[in-house]
Amino acid sequence: MQLTENHVKAYTLKPHENMTIYNAVTLKEQLISCLENNNGVVLDLSSISEMDTAGLQVLILAQQHALQSGKLFQLADCSSIVQEIFELCNLNTLFSNANIVRG
Repeated sequence: MQLTENHVKAYTLKPHENMTIYNAVTLKEQLISCLENNNGVVLDLSSISEMDTAGLQVLILAQQHALQSGKLFQLADCSSIVQEIFELCNLNTLFSNANIVRG
């Protein structure tokens, strides 16, 4: 996973693996750690070609954690697969356009 700091001390994370049950725990730990130690996280999902319910749960958990702690959590450059999953699961309202940064 690539980690980049921006001007508001929010980190951009770019997973290099797919968001599935096989790596959900690791991704969750990284997201929560970044949220706790910084002003927020921008998650770049441009390279995601596979996501299952475990991956969705990590996104929902990270968003809830960010809201509860008053931190920034945004999704950036969602791949077509991620966008399709949001539509199929009716999560477009949860991950609204205000929280998705287009590259």
